Amino acid sequence: MEESKDDYRFLVETISISSPSHCPKCGTVANLYKHGQKQQLFFDLPMHAKRVGIYVKRQRYKCRAILDILVTSLTNEIPF
Repeated sequence: MEESKDDYRFLVETISISSPSHCPKCGTVANLYKHGQKQQLFFDLPMHAKRVGIYVKRQRYKCRAILDILVTSLTNEIPF
């Protein structure tokens, strides 16, 4: 947790329950590979008159067929 004059910031790392089995854009099966992680910021309701930001690290994948990058949905991940 980081605290500043105006903000509280929390970092939540997730682990993937399962890797995607196919590309949701082109439909090819087993053509994805891990392509780093993305840190995304979500804002929550204020606490003690400060903004609350939650950083979530999410796994990115790249499809070899169409060379497009996709990020896992939050429903496939659980907080760690």
